[in-house]
Amino acid sequence: MGLETDSTVRTRIENIIRTSKYFQSLEIKVLELYKGKCALALAARDEHTNIHGTVHGGVLAALADSACGMALLTELAADEITVTLSLNMNYIHPAGICSLTAKSSLISRRRSTAVLEADIFDPAGNLVARANSVLAIKKIQGDK
Repeated sequence: MGLETDSTVRTRIENIIRTSKYFQSLEIKVLELYKGKCALALAARDEHTNIHGTVHGGVLAALADSACGMALLTELAADEITVTLSLNMNYIHPAGICSLTAKSSLISRRRSTAVLEADIFDPAGNLVARANSVLAIKKIQGDK
């Protein structure tokens, strides 16, 4: 995995990937992780397809949302988390059972929100979907 972030951020993200039942169930893998950028891979399986035999839009949305969240995590302090406020998907080219790659980038960050984009590609390099996302940035609430 290509990681170009400081060790604290890298450890935090590796822990999320290793312990998350969500990432385990979809078998999402981190390919690259740089400050404000992320590339994730998902090997689409038969159970990810819709009635037409192409990858379901919800699976593509999950991959894009994950890529955006991971890209933003590279920019957050240890006491900050992120949650998705909105995710807009544009489905461009159908994808069958194959390896999909989502590449995300931070576009803009304010104190409590950030805007990110993610593009999803099939192995032939076809743009399958494009996402625009707004994420909230929140402080972790300690015990009171």
